[in-house]
Amino acid sequence: MKKYTYREILDKIAVLQEFFAIVRLVSPLTCAIAEIVEQDGQYHMEYTNDCFEVWNTGRQCANCTSARALQNNDRYSKCEVLEDTIYHINSFPVEIEGTALVLELVQPVHHDTATEQPSNLCQSMMSEITDINQNILTDNETHAYNRFYLLEHLPFILSKAQKTQLGSACMIQIRQFREINNSYGRMAGLGLICTLHNILKQAFSILTDTYLVRYSEDTFVVLNTSLPYTEFTKTVARIKEEYVPPHILFQNGQIPFSLRLTSADLCNKAITGEDSLIEQLQTGDEE
Repeated sequence: MKKYTYREILDKIAVLQEFFAIVRLVSPLTCAIAEIVEQDGQYHMEYTNDCFEVWNTGRQCANCTSARALQNNDRYSKCEVLEDTIYHINSFPVEIEGTALVLELVQPVHHDTATEQPSNLCQSMMSEITDINQNILTDNETHAYNRFYLLEHLPFILSKAQKTQLGSACMIQIRQFREINNSYGRMAGLGLICTLHNILKQAFSILTDTYLVRYSEDTFVVLNTSLPYTEFTKTVARIKEEYVPPHILFQNGQIPFSLRLTSADLCNKAITGEDSLIEQLQTGDEE
């Protein structure tokens, strides 16, 4: 990660603005735009709007290459679609006066290479870009988000929870999944996973600002940033009471279906369960 002083990065940005439509600094940890302000001959950093506002997504981009760039200390790029224009974004991790940020360079794809193509081809390109950005961090079997999505987006989710004092998490694990998988076969195991995924989608469908993640082979994580912890745990409790059958049918047989649930308050880290769920999610460890 290249290091800059305030003056050095301002000079670099001034040069880059001659070649790119948008040049900006962002903090993926808080999804905020960072601006360097001079006052009385001294520079300081100010954080303004959410960086994802420009894309009309409503929350952190699913394919957040800036979060990935900062996390992996490497350069990443992607395309985004806004209305009828395709944009190419490059993300570079930088350190400015001890603060780790990401330098984003954004350029629209020129009309002569995109919009002058047949309209159906342009629409196909835009649709494919949107699908890639949405699906690149999803689980192939359930289409829930995958663990890489969680690791990249968890810092912002935790930051948001601290600001709003609304944030909860729950880990849901299928008991004895490997034994069932070994005894009944992979298709039976997949049936359990898909059943649980559908249960969680149904149970949390009415909640806004909810993230459903397949954390591992037998485990899902649900995060919510719109409900108080006590209200969230009521929804969690109803999973076993109202949604989970004692078994599922498979090839004229009955496979046991039992869950282990662990919840955590993302605001004050009041943990229920045996282990620190928040710490486990931050490190990406499996039990």
